[in-house]
Amino acid sequence: MNAFHGVTAVYLITSSEDAYASMQTDARIVELAEKAGVKRVAVLVGGYDEGPLEEALRKSAMDWTMLKPVEFMANALADWQLSIRSEGVVREPFASVLSARVHEADIAGVAVATMLEDGHHGQVYWLTGPEVLSRREAVKFISEAIGKRIRFEELTEDQARAK
Repeated sequence: MNAFHGVTAVYLITSSEDAYASMQTDARIVELAEKAGVKRVAVLVGGYDEGPLEEALRKSAMDWTMLKPVEFMANALADWQLSIRSEGVVREPFASVLSARVHEADIAGVAVATMLEDGHHGQVYWLTGPEVLSRREAVKFISEAIGKRIRFEELTEDQARAK
């Protein structure tokens, strides 16, 4: 509880996806924060499903806000950077699926606002970027921005799972 001494707002990150189970934020942190006098909590919810932490927050007396980004901009960098540099290609499934990727700095800006301003208690904000693009279109824009031709090779679902 000493870690929360003098703290009025907390930003938590959790993941409801099995692949990130080691990153789970234990729901007991909600009880500890509340006992220490924390007033506001913003939670970056990973995945679409809410878990024990979100449930504990809903039951708490603290003001809480849940942030649910649709897709992180950095995922494209992490997933595509090496193949773009080494081969000039991006290999992904579902070339036409639309997404409004959001930059991590924008997510952080929303989190700060919810912790410092009134009026966000009990809200669940789906965060998106400013433009809806398919994967193929996103690769085209990256290609134009860096001045390098990048091919897009669409994988089947089975190929993507094997990747």
